[in-house]
Amino acid sequence: MAARTTAHKALKEIQAAGYRYAGTKLPAHVYAQLSLAVICTVCATPRTISLNRLRNGTVCLHRSHVSPAGAAQIARKAGFRPREPYDQRSRSWTLDCLTCGRTHRIMWPTLLSGTAKCPCQERAAELRAAGYEPQAPYPGTARQPWPSTCTTCKAARTPSLTTIRSGARCGHNGTPHATAAAERRGVRAELRAAQGARPQ
Repeated sequence: MAARTTAHKALKEIQAAGYRYAGTKLPAHVYAQLSLAVICTVCATPRTISLNRLRNGTVCLHRSHVSPAGAAQIARKAGFRPREPYDQRSRSWTLDCLTCGRTHRIMWPTLLSGTAKCPCQERAAELRAAGYEPQAPYPGTARQPWPSTCTTCKAARTPSLTTIRSGARCGHNGTPHATAAAERRGVRAELRAAQGARPQ
């Protein structure tokens, strides 16, 4: 992008980013690194920002536009509960995971974008992808059994992430992981048969 631009083009960039210029008059040529006084058109928060930062995607987080109740709702939707009162001046917030209770310090941009995740939430997603619904918080390590329910046969199971990653699944009305064990036995038998058929 150009190191400087005209006042007209600078105003268009400011407006496109969701701000209005709060100064008296822009100079005829505006340098991209120059700090400009602007006001957010959504939450009316004043700030100083340069065209360079606007071009890099810096946006207002609307913290002053979010009530404490609204902020708590955003946190719960992301899978967390507030551990401290909401502070509009802070860029991060101390929250507890609703699943495992672990405490995190999460940046507002991450929380608002929906990308804030506790590791246990990612592990729960991995468990669900294997066909189980967790019935207890993440046990802490991949090797520990995790009380769950098979989403197909509704049987109570205790798989671990280690066994899931090795391909084990519920046997459906049989012993846990019987299906995967049978598949492994079949593969071994096929390998032995292929080796025996090789010409000597």
